[in-house]
Amino acid sequence: MGEDHRNDGFLDMGKADKSVWLMKCPVAVAKSWKNQAASSSDSLPVAKVVFSLDPLKPDEPQFTMEMVGSETERIPKSYTLNMFKDF
Repeated sequence: MGEDHRNDGFLDMGKADKSVWLMKCPVAVAKSWKNQAASSSDSLPVAKVVFSLDPLKPDEPQFTMEMVGSETERIPKSYTLNMFKDF
């Protein structure tokens, strides 16, 4: 945790052509993930994103996030994700 993440002004553009997903999540989910990361040295999955496509509405894919692990007992286990391509 005490690592220095400075890059001395260098911006690595080696993977600039790759897409990324940014996600804003509820505070309870963020705290759960932080607690899991602090309590485990293994990099175990904390959630999975499920992609669903209705054949009758192919232009409207649905994304949900499902929490995994035992740390999620007090918070909902499934969340609907809204996808935005313009920001």
